[in-house]
Amino acid sequence: MSFLEILAQPATWQLVGVLCLGIFVQAAAGFAGGLVIVPLLLWAGYSIPEAQTSLLVATIPQNLWGVVSFRDSLDSKRLVWPGAARLLFLPLGVLTLQWMESFSMVTLRQIVGVAVLSATLATMLFRPKPREQVAPIWSYLVFPLSGFLQGLVGMGGPPMVLWVQAHDWDTRRMRGFLFSMYLISLAPGI
Repeated sequence: MSFLEILAQPATWQLVGVLCLGIFVQAAAGFAGGLVIVPLLLWAGYSIPEAQTSLLVATIPQNLWGVVSFRDSLDSKRLVWPGAARLLFLPLGVLTLQWMESFSMVTLRQIVGVAVLSATLATMLFRPKPREQVAPIWSYLVFPLSGFLQGLVGMGGPPMVLWVQAHDWDTRRMRGFLFSMYLISLAPGI
């Protein structure tokens, strides 16, 4: 099939539309692209791995640009533990997803729905008070959970967003940190 024939297919434009909407949300909020893209692509008939890969590939330019744009606000030492924890737990999420492949598509959609609902409720209900430092236990919970969720359903951002909001960082530092975390796990995620 030629490139032009692929472009002429309605499914191609459906995928492009969903990815554009998700990237718009990601750009506006700094996260939540996965909360839009993954469920919509599942609804359109794509599998979770296809939806995850589409999301990750679509966010490459945004994450690269974000890290470059906010590089003056980044502290590379603060990226090591969170990045390593995400990477260590990402395979556990992928293995769990692989185990879940025997589930029906309806059940998988429900699992993704629970993840979206949980992330949405968490961001609505938990309003952490910004402080200079957060207890280390939160880092030990948030980043492994984020990596696991990234591998499982392609939505590892919400736990990190809550963790970042608990700090008294300025917007540049918050966005730079989040873009860095997304970028660190991008290649392994794909």
